[in-house]
Amino acid sequence: MNLTENQLAVLNHVVNDGQAWADNTTEENMLAKVAKYEASYLSEKDNVDYKTSQDKMDAEAAVEQERYDNVTYDVKRIREYPSIGDQLDALYHAGVFPADMAAELEAIKAKYPKS
Repeated sequence: MNLTENQLAVLNHVVNDGQAWADNTTEENMLAKVAKYEASYLSEKDNVDYKTSQDKMDAEAAVEQERYDNVTYDVKRIREYPSIGDQLDALYHAGVFPADMAAELEAIKAKYPKS
C-alpha cells in the first residue's frame, strides 16, 4: 500500500514495521490506526529522545543481550556444560559408577525396557 511520509511515520510510532503492517491490512484499518495515533505521534516526535516502536524494541533487545552476555562465570559454565543427565549417562557407559549404582540402574532398565 502506498503511504504518505506522515502515515508511515505514525504507523512506525506504534508498530515495528509500518509499511509491512499496512501491506497486510485494509486501507480502512490503516487510516483508522493513523487517525487514532497521529496526535500521540505529533506530541512525541519532536522530543530529543524520541524512538519509533522498532527503535524501542531494538533498545530493549540490546539491554537483554547485555544482561545475557554479562553474567558470572558459573552461569556461563552452566549454559555450556552438558546436561546432568548426559554427564551421568557418560559416566555410566564408561563404567565409572559404583557396582551397586550400576546394578540399580540395570534393574530399572530391565523393569522398563525400550519398546
